[in-house]
Amino acid sequence: MEPAEYDLMDAAEERMWWYRALHGRVMDALARRPGPAGCVLDAGCGTGGLLRRLAALGRPLAGLDYNPAAAGRAHAKSGAITTAGDANRLPFADGVFAALTSCDVLCHRAVEPAAALAEFRRVLAPGGTLGLNLPAYDWLRSAHDLRGHNARPFTPPGATRLLAPAG
Repeated sequence: MEPAEYDLMDAAEERMWWYRALHGRVMDALARRPGPAGCVLDAGCGTGGLLRRLAALGRPLAGLDYNPAAAGRAHAKSGAITTAGDANRLPFADGVFAALTSCDVLCHRAVEPAAALAEFRRVLAPGGTLGLNLPAYDWLRSAHDLRGHNARPFTPPGATRLLAPAG
């Protein structure tokens, strides 16, 4: 993602309808399927808007973003433990997260979706919850997607085919 795009995201994610709706859907999904108690990882946490919302769950939180400055902003915004890293090679031990969220990350050109999903499965505890948001329609692409290095949309059948091998 272009560095300036993080500034725009940081300024907008508390009030813009899209972020508010997305974060609300993630919160609702985790409430419906909480999984085991324990830490929640937001893989691709950006500047931490979702992590701030997840703090309401009262669970330990961790965030990962490939941009170190964004990971630092996410920590400052949410209090979560954050680190810079690669979704294709997560820097965490096996089975340490009760839940993992990842919004609009598998579409990035630097991310290999199958590798990232294998890593998500590896770090999730047995019975853990995975929450994904994937862009679905190419006609919705905007300048933000270009600056965010979004390379691929996912159709529902395509997402199903991608998720099946990852379990």
